[in-house]
Amino acid sequence: MIKIFIILGILSLPVILNLARKYPDHFFWISLALFLDTGGYLKGYIDHLLPVGFLGMDIMLVFLFLPFLVNKINIQPFFQDRNARAFLRLVLFFMIYQIFVHGLWVPQNSLYNWAYYLFTKRYDVFAVILVIPIYIFIKRNV
Repeated sequence: MIKIFIILGILSLPVILNLARKYPDHFFWISLALFLDTGGYLKGYIDHLLPVGFLGMDIMLVFLFLPFLVNKINIQPFFQDRNARAFLRLVLFFMIYQIFVHGLWVPQNSLYNWAYYLFTKRYDVFAVILVIPIYIFIKRNV
């Protein structure tokens, strides 16, 4: 079943890239909705097909950045907005606190457990990374 999933993924790659090139806004918002997986469809139908350690949300994260990779989308408005930069600093502070203080300095955690902790908390890192593209596409569509 995994081989079929990989073959279908490779065959659908040109279509996905073409959609990301022609309709970057729609592609981003649909990918974000799938990334958030509010109905649990990715978790229920796709996660058991992927190799160990990968989840459907990991693949959707790549899809979220495809419009930036295939199009020339300017991200400078984010860094020019003082409030957006302040929000990013705040979110970065809490992410660093959670990863280092809660994940490493807690007495029962060792360095081995910290690697597992980072693996399980990767979605917190994804959330911080997604602040910039979400801001850019909100500004583009408003």
